[in-house]
Amino acid sequence: MRELVAQRLSLPTQRVDQWIRFDVLPEVAARELKIENGQPGFIMEMRGYTLRNRPLYYQSVYSGPFAERLIILREHE
Repeated sequence: MRELVAQRLSLPTQRVDQWIRFDVLPEVAARELKIENGQPGFIMEMRGYTLRNRPLYYQSVYSGPFAERLIILREHE
């Protein structure tokens, strides 16, 4: 997401918040993941900020149950 926004809008992402929780998935996400509606899952929300701490983007990631470890890698620029 960061690279796309930088290429298309020429705005750098200077800071990102990441919020992770385990909660009931939205109906559309459950349907796409083929999980029964009302079931809990993994939810990660990311908010990117640009110059002068202005909001730039919001992104949500949803997942059903998984057994492997979740690894989040960050590239340092």
